[in-house]
Amino acid sequence: PLDSLNPRKIFISASGVHDHFGVSWFNPEDLATKRKAMARGLRKILLARHALFDEVASASLAPLSAFDVLISDRPLPADYVTHCRN
Repeated sequence: PLDSLNPRKIFISASGVHDHFGVSWFNPEDLATKRKAMARGLRKILLARHALFDEVASASLAPLSAFDVLISDRPLPADYVTHCRN
């Protein structure tokens, strides 16, 4: 079903956000769907609670640079602000 959709915006949640390992997710079985959505979406928006920064979940989804926007419940740690701007 995702092959025929062209979403303008996709919202992807994370289980971990790490400056070296990127965005990760706890369930490897969900990765194919999340990656397909990212491939089809025009604007990729990452949703991550502040507690998930510097955490790594079991399955890597994408580098942080693959996302256009990052939304969190608190301001980002300073090193992530720099990383996201580069």
